[in-house]
Amino acid sequence: MSIVRVPIARVARGVADLRAEPRADAELVDQVRFGERLTLLAEQDDWYFVQAREDHYFGWIQDADVRETDEVPGDGVVNVLLASSSRAPGGPDSFRLPAGTWLELGGERGGVLRVRHPWVDLWVNATDVTRASDLEARPPSRADLVMAARAFLDVPYLWGGTSAKGIDCSGLVQLAYRLCGIVLTRDADQQATQGRAAEGDREAGDLLFFGAPVTHVAMYTEAGKIIHAADAPIGRVVEQPAAERGTPVSVRRYLP
Repeated sequence: MSIVRVPIARVARGVADLRAEPRADAELVDQVRFGERLTLLAEQDDWYFVQAREDHYFGWIQDADVRETDEVPGDGVVNVLLASSSRAPGGPDSFRLPAGTWLELGGERGGVLRVRHPWVDLWVNATDVTRASDLEARPPSRADLVMAARAFLDVPYLWGGTSAKGIDCSGLVQLAYRLCGIVLTRDADQQATQGRAAEGDREAGDLLFFGAPVTHVAMYTEAGKIIHAADAPIGRVVEQPAAERGTPVSVRRYLP
C-alpha cells in the first residue's frame, strides 16, 4: 500500500497566481487567497507545482508566495485495504475502516489503538495503522500512484463503490490519487476536466478516458498497460494491455 504524507503550504500574500508553467509570463490558470492551503506536488527552481485544496486546481506558484506547514489530517492513517474495528479491545468486529482513513489516535493497549472520537468508542489493530510521524513527507511520484492502484487488484466491481468492499472505475483512480495526497472529483467525466492534457508519450499515473461522453477511466501503469475497475463481463479491478480497452478519447496528467 502506498500512502504519502504530502507537504502542505499556506498562501502568504493577499492573492497569488497559479500559472500553467513555472514562469511568470505563463498562462494564468487560477488564483489563491491568503491562508488558503495548497498541496505541494513538485518543486522546480523557485516554483512549486501545487493543487489548491479548495477548488482542486493544479498549477505553478512562486515559492515566495507560500509558507510550508506541518499540518496533517490526523495522528495516523489506515494502511490496509480494510481495517477491522471493535468497540472494546479484543471485542467483536464493529465495522471496517477503508484504506486512507485518517484517525485521531489515543492510547495503545495490547496491540490495539484507541480512536479518539466523541461519539463512539473504537479500537483498531496497531499494525493496521501508520502514524503520521512515520510517513515520509514528500511529493508523490508516478510509481506511488501505480502502487496505490495495484493494491486493489481483484477487488470486485461495484457501481458507485469507493473501497475494497467494491469499487467502480472512477472510485479506483480517485482513491489511488487520494492515498498519494491528490484530490480528484468523483466521476470520470469530472476527472476528465482536471489536470491537463498529456502530450507526447503516456506516463505512469496518467488517466485514460473512454466514451463520448466520457463513461470510463483507467490509469496507465507502464508500457502499454492500464489498471482499471472493469465492469461486466470482467467485474473486478484488473491490469491489462491498454489496446484491449480500445482508443481513449483523452489522456490527462496530474503531476508535472
